[in-house]
Amino acid sequence: MIPQSFGAFVVFLGLVAPGILFELLRSRHRLNSSESAFREIARIAIASLSFTVAALTVMTLARIWLPSLVVDVGAWVRDGNRYVQENFKLIAVNGLVGLLLACGLATVWHFCLSKKSGSGTLSAQSLWFQSFHLARPVGTSTWVRVQLNDGTTFFGMVKAYTAGGKFDEREILLEGVHLTRIDPPVQGGDPRVVEVGSQWEGVIIRGAEIRHITYHYVDDTTGERKFSNRYEELLEENPSDLPAALQE
Repeated sequence: MIPQSFGAFVVFLGLVAPGILFELLRSRHRLNSSESAFREIARIAIASLSFTVAALTVMTLARIWLPSLVVDVGAWVRDGNRYVQENFKLIAVNGLVGLLLACGLATVWHFCLSKKSGSGTLSAQSLWFQSFHLARPVGTSTWVRVQLNDGTTFFGMVKAYTAGGKFDEREILLEGVHLTRIDPPVQGGDPRVVEVGSQWEGVIIRGAEIRHITYHYVDDTTGERKFSNRYEELLEENPSDLPAALQE
């Protein structure tokens, strides 16, 4: 159904707004899966209808105690345009309040669902991009320790990386004069440390070869370790974590 007038269009937007808001909040905690446009529209419509009906129910109950502030739906149905003309301001205010109430219910319901699902945030962005770029403090570089599946470990500065596609298809470029490779011990001997940075400008590692990555940030001027804002907040909440973190 397509609205045929500006007023009907405004009403239409007001009806679908709670569902759109709920979907926007929901997308922050769930990865968007591929689905048909029909299913997406149907989900928004059902959510909008549910929250709008809930808001109307609350306002209908509120009329019992505040009859002069809430629209009389029965009189509106009986008198039609005459009731609208005589109570236009009241209807407009009630419409706005109903919209805000429906959006508030959508927000509260999302909050309850997110609490049930536990902590943490899902994102369509690569964790490499979030950790190596978004969370990196200004004036610092990201240094990583990359352990490969065969036990070999590389330690160096992140120069570039590919964040899209499948993880196995990604690549990460490490550079720095202190770029180091640590080979696993052979037959019970000691690990062999090779200063790759003294001979080569960098190394490119494919995602399929990586077992895990640890990282921290280093000040470009002083060479001191710096913490992200997120980690600073954790340290303020748990100061005892600082020594253990530095020892690692």
